[in-house]
Amino acid sequence: MEKKKILIIDDERNIRMTLTYCLESEGYQVDTAINGEEGLDILLNQKKIYDLILLDIKMSGKTGME
Repeated sequence: MEKKKILIIDDERNIRMTLTYCLESEGYQVDTAINGEEGLDILLNQKKIYDLILLDIKMSGKTGME
């Protein structure tokens, strides 16, 4: 069975690391992005499909709402 894929987009390193650790220990495949621009790049240019995206709403640059 293929692992479920999760993308975490958050500008706070500790949040990305904690979520990644917790989710990977539960068997999920986790990718991370440090801001909205990088998250969009992963989604649009790398053409990856995710089962879930955890997105910070307030980030510098492109926000989660954008």
